[in-house]
Amino acid sequence: MPKTKQNRAKETEIDLGPSVRVARGDVAVGFRADPDQPSRTVKGARVRVWYHAEWCEGRLTDAEHEAADRYSLWSEEAELLRHGKPRGAGLGGGGYTGPGDRLVWLLAQLRAADEVLAEYGAAVRWAICWNLTPKHPDAVRAGLRRLAEFWEM
Repeated sequence: MPKTKQNRAKETEIDLGPSVRVARGDVAVGFRADPDQPSRTVKGARVRVWYHAEWCEGRLTDAEHEAADRYSLWSEEAELLRHGKPRGAGLGGGGYTGPGDRLVWLLAQLRAADEVLAEYGAAVRWAICWNLTPKHPDAVRAGLRRLAEFWEM
């Protein structure tokens, strides 16, 4: 009679973060290629980006999606520079010498964008910068439409 294996490998559990985020739909669970063994798949989780999901589902146009990307990236970069953390550290020649002109330019661009957003500014920041599901998605879409027109996308 063949011996059965007593010590079978236990399935490892993935930490998907707080269960409330999974229940709310902020985290998308799926399968992807294993980085160590590409021929096998592993379970993984990814944070769901609200505006990207809206674009994938056809509720945002390409221009609105691009405006959301730009607003998000510029806001993040300005925040990093404001706190003295250069984006892409280690690139270029000498050491980091401070935020300088880039921060000034980014803040001017974001101020102009906030003026264009007007009453939609808070809704857009909530959805784009904080990646939270907006209470009024139509307001976010209208704000992104304004940004796309402003930036001529």
